[in-house]
Amino acid sequence: MNVGAKRNLFMSDFEDFDNALQDIAHKMEELAIERRRRVESVIAERGPQNGWMRKGAVEIFTLDGEECWIVKHPLWDGLEEFNKGLPDIVRLAVGYNGYVCFKQKPVIEPDHRGILTYVPVHGGITYCVHDEIGSVYGFDTGHADSGGYPIRDIDWIKNNILLMILGIRKAAEIEPEYLKADGDNQRRAELVNPLVELADGLNFGTLINLLSGEL
Repeated sequence: MNVGAKRNLFMSDFEDFDNALQDIAHKMEELAIERRRRVESVIAERGPQNGWMRKGAVEIFTLDGEECWIVKHPLWDGLEEFNKGLPDIVRLAVGYNGYVCFKQKPVIEPDHRGILTYVPVHGGITYCVHDEIGSVYGFDTGHADSGGYPIRDIDWIKNNILLMILGIRKAAEIEPEYLKADGDNQRRAELVNPLVELADGLNFGTLINLLSGEL
């Protein structure tokens, strides 16, 4: 095959890949719009979001003193249809999502940004809703790299929920100094380092001990 033919083949593969990415981006945009519409509809029908989120949980349990929920990702049942026609490289994988409900708001930050972006749970914290049920934080398993993890393994999800709980608590301790260090990136990096390193000291043994009440 000559250079020109190889180049044309490469460009064809690149265009196919680029078209697939555009297709999934379009689908994700449509999904986001539809999901917002459904959320608004459900809230109007059922009441506050945390309440119906809790009702849809496949498991509710207490972990380290906090109520936690495991919920199927919203795309779980429609995943086959969503992935139809997409090449393997951009096909989406989804599993369970994990949530923790604090009775009182644990941090100053009103949502999941600020210092909470450093909590090293899978994909980062992506859900934060405050209502009469409590302050609920959660992570989801619909990220680009989620398919490389055991996202439908309940124990793996629980381990991540525990990591999120410990991370939020640690963030609450650090947050006042973190806010004072506004503009001082070096100081902030020093402050959030214990958060970033938190996952290194957590393993499934820690989870098992917590669930059995040994810690």
